[in-house]
Amino acid sequence: MSSRGALCAGALTLLLAGPGWAALAATPVSPAVSQEEDEETRAKLEKYLELARTGRVAVRPQAARRVSQLGDLAAERLVQLIGDDGAGLVDLGPYLVEVLGELGDPRLRTQLWRALADPDFPWRGPAARSLAKTAQAGELEPYLGLLTDHLWQVRRAALDGVAALGPSEESSAVRALLVDQEGAVRRSAAALLDRWGERAALRYLVEELRREDQYFRLPHGAQARFEAAKLLSERLGEDLAVDPAESPREADAARAIDELESRVRELVGDAWPELPPIARAAGALESSVIGLELRSCRRGEFYLRWAEGDLLYVGTGNPAVVPLAKGSVARLRGGLERRLAELGDERYWGESGCDLEQFRLVDSSGSLQSYLLSKGQAAAGDLRPDALDDMAELLLATLPDAESPDPRLSRLRTRARAALEVLGGEL
Repeated sequence: MSSRGALCAGALTLLLAGPGWAALAATPVSPAVSQEEDEETRAKLEKYLELARTGRVAVRPQAARRVSQLGDLAAERLVQLIGDDGAGLVDLGPYLVEVLGELGDPRLRTQLWRALADPDFPWRGPAARSLAKTAQAGELEPYLGLLTDHLWQVRRAALDGVAALGPSEESSAVRALLVDQEGAVRRSAAALLDRWGERAALRYLVEELRREDQYFRLPHGAQARFEAAKLLSERLGEDLAVDPAESPREADAARAIDELESRVRELVGDAWPELPPIARAAGALESSVIGLELRSCRRGEFYLRWAEGDLLYVGTGNPAVVPLAKGSVARLRGGLERRLAELGDERYWGESGCDLEQFRLVDSSGSLQSYLLSKGQAAAGDLRPDALDDMAELLLATLPDAESPDPRLSRLRTRARAALEVLGGEL
């Protein structure tokens, strides 16, 4: 569709969706009506732009979608807001950034690629998804380069770009992501490899159905099961006799997964692969009593747990395990309880945003205490109270900081400190 056609289609969608517009659409066109229609459409555009940036969180993606339906009119306005130097792109927020590619304007596409090259641009994930959904000929090499990006959201979006453009000769770059530290990336890579004829990759998706891991109360395993079931159903072309809502420990669920694996094994034949540890469903883990969750739009994500038995778990799914000196976790827990007592009833600092850090502690009474810092897109200075600064330092001191073949552990202390300082200010 031409850009003018996109404008017409988007405007028609807007007219039909809004109350009172049906009568206007039925009115014979005249210069006066066309001018009024244009003014009202521009007013709608400004309204949607504002809602997409500052409206309620639930409304922002819908408003951004409305903007994307206004074609050339929206593209010109967004080019103006962004500016030639791209300085205004960050102020659009993640939801508008994610629809820019759909407007088909080469100026907006150039700005998206420029933003992706900037490690400090906070909306690199949305920018990557916007580009990948509208991948264009000649962009294969940049997408392949993004498969090793430090943000998993960018790596996963890059897979979509490669899927749209890349021949199966690029399978080695995709195959490397079967050991990615983020399960969502592994699942996307497995589905793409199967699409390219490597049916053995389906085993990775079947294994995801056995996951039941949690990070405290975050149900990562259940989320993995639902996505894996959806992908397997799409790849196999059938409804699965597996209910991802059921725990894989239940007898019926375990039997259904085993039967599905047998069917997939028949498809794969002698190429049935041995799964690397990171892709296996986790076994029983020691109870976690301390948690540090860091999620940065710029530095990536960290899920750290200190468990009974003096173990440090790093990552989700089947985590990396670091043994600690005997008595370390008990001493750490006592020190944290003393510092957290200084905070009284305070539990939250900052404002809603894509950057957050959360401290969790199962106290001596068995209650889970959570302390959350969140940062919006504006600079926030030093958000973290002194007690949490002290707590962060105690936790950092237990992290390994050597180079490691496991990317989850390599220079972990240095990387976690950098994320903490981006999120809550200097320690």
